[in-house]
Amino acid sequence: MTNNKTVFAEIGKKNIALNSQCSINAKGDLLLYGSIGDWVDGLDALSIVQQLEALPGDEITVRINSDGGNVMDGLAMYHALRQSAKKIIIYIDGIAASMAAAIAMAGTERHIPTNAFMHMHKVNVPPVFGGNSLDFEENAARLLSIERAYVSILAEGCAKTESQINSIIEDGKDHFWYGQEAIDFGLATHLIDYEIQIAANLNYSLPTIQKIANDFLNNPRRLNMTSTENQTIKASLFSKDTDIKEDSISISHLKALSTIANQAKVEPSVLEGWINNKTSIEEAGQAALEIVVERNDESLPSGSSGMLYHEVEPNHQNKDEPNRYSHFSEALACRHSGIKPSDHARSVMSYSIAEIAKSVLEDHGIRTRLMSKGSAIVKAMHTTSDFPELLTDAGNRILLNAYEAVPSALKRISKRSTARDFRPLTRIQITGNSNLKKVNEAGEFQHGTMFDASESYKLDTFGQIFSISRQALINDDLGAFSDSAQMMGRLASDFEAQHLVDLLISNPKMKDDTPLLHASRNNLATTLTSTISASIGEGRKSMRLQKSLNGTSPIGVAPIYLLIPASLETEAEKLVSEIYAAKTEDANPFTKKLQVIVEPRLDAVSETGWYLFADPQLAPVIEYAYLEEHEGPYFESRNGFERDAMEIKLRLDFGAGLVDYRGVYHQPGTTEE
Repeated sequence: MTNNKTVFAEIGKKNIALNSQCSINAKGDLLLYGSIGDWVDGLDALSIVQQLEALPGDEITVRINSDGGNVMDGLAMYHALRQSAKKIIIYIDGIAASMAAAIAMAGTERHIPTNAFMHMHKVNVPPVFGGNSLDFEENAARLLSIERAYVSILAEGCAKTESQINSIIEDGKDHFWYGQEAIDFGLATHLIDYEIQIAANLNYSLPTIQKIANDFLNNPRRLNMTSTENQTIKASLFSKDTDIKEDSISISHLKALSTIANQAKVEPSVLEGWINNKTSIEEAGQAALEIVVERNDESLPSGSSGMLYHEVEPNHQNKDEPNRYSHFSEALACRHSGIKPSDHARSVMSYSIAEIAKSVLEDHGIRTRLMSKGSAIVKAMHTTSDFPELLTDAGNRILLNAYEAVPSALKRISKRSTARDFRPLTRIQITGNSNLKKVNEAGEFQHGTMFDASESYKLDTFGQIFSISRQALINDDLGAFSDSAQMMGRLASDFEAQHLVDLLISNPKMKDDTPLLHASRNNLATTLTSTISASIGEGRKSMRLQKSLNGTSPIGVAPIYLLIPASLETEAEKLVSEIYAAKTEDANPFTKKLQVIVEPRLDAVSETGWYLFADPQLAPVIEYAYLEEHEGPYFESRNGFERDAMEIKLRLDFGAGLVDYRGVYHQPGTTEE
């Protein structure tokens, strides 16, 4: 009696034998039509690899219409194609989804019609029932390993990084690329445009092509041909050889050349020369630009690359999404700095700089289908402010992220302000008599005496210029830009920190011609000590006893910050830590009352000196300010003229000065002279 296993084995053998014939069409093309790994369809790895080895000739044409399937079978097919000594040419006839898209990456040429699809998503498996948690963990780890293999194939084929592919599929959704989109992303290499194939396959002579092109320009949907020619066209659309022959010129190409000639108003003989010589669209655009420049004619709407730009009605579909460009700039910043993207930015993380430039141009009514990456970038840089501003905004995000990562220690003990302009900022303090006067029975109020003091400082501008080359933008390489932005963010933060430290340690004279820190102000220790604990109590007392401007009323300033050099950090932490005391007299009076701020720049002055500071909002000592419009460093940009680059300027409008002396106390330490 024959068991079921034997029956299925025999059916499988017959099926493989049958499908080994069905998977090869009459032209000798290998057809991957169905689910990868399905032996019923003859698409298991064994059947396909056996057929590959049997195909004659130096080239193998693989036609795909598959929604994916088994990853392991797909990997075997991919590697068999890659390892073949023959040239592999792939045609996407309907859809190449999931693992079928990965198999397509084995082709040195990957052709896709304008209305076919390619697709990718996270690798998944059918639901598994049963097993314990360890089984599920093991399966999850195995699935991630399989997915890495899948992602690496797609990344290599598209000339993308694995992280770029992962950033697309990590949402767990299906992602499709349609015709030209697959070309732009790198999934396919050749677009099958039937308009181009008509002229290419018929191989008409130049006069006939000119006649056809003229009819095409007048009515693109109705070519004026005889019935015989129409039959030939239909046959050509399904022929194996769809490459453009060397001695023909496509209708689309001819249309583009004619449009350039018309917009530039060149002589008919010039256009005839372009057609006879099969001049490329780029070369014709450059030649037309030179003609226009020579006669000082501004009628050609092109950029410096000489590429043709079709003007169309502006695209208003994004009017309801005003933050779209912000999402692009955030995505660029996150991609090159490691910042975690928002959900909106994550959706456009895979866009290259050229793709972003084309999107901006399309929004402004400029078609980009025929543009190269370089042309799109140059056009976007010179015809709209949105694209340069988008790149600048990306730089500002990277800059501020680095700038805020390591804030100045002295900013915490200083008061922040803003300035409307660069005129001196004056800070006036006013106080009255120490006591209020009693109003007599006649209701008479007595006049009091007002005391005031003022200090001033102003903002200055600091900055630096660097540039991003056109080549870096075309290569989608913002690494140097990102590194520069991060470096300048750190430099700006370091500059502000050093500026504030220099102001403090220089102990400048105030308006009363007395230095900020002085024994007469009761804010400078007269007995030098090498430890904090030896004199911090005296410092707190001195601050508490500070008087108002009238010289009589104590203002009761309380220290809340202990500013120290790095050398005193351990001692300071012990001082303010909460330690259980066995005796009341041993209790730490500074527990939870002082915040330690470490400034390593102070070590160069004294390793034992320290400062006490009050709340800067109640008793400010130092104040720093930014220009009202830009509170921190920021980038400005312009397009280079002498250099083929985008110039970036870092600007920091910043200033700092003294406000009062009563919110600080300083112990110079034993090492200070």
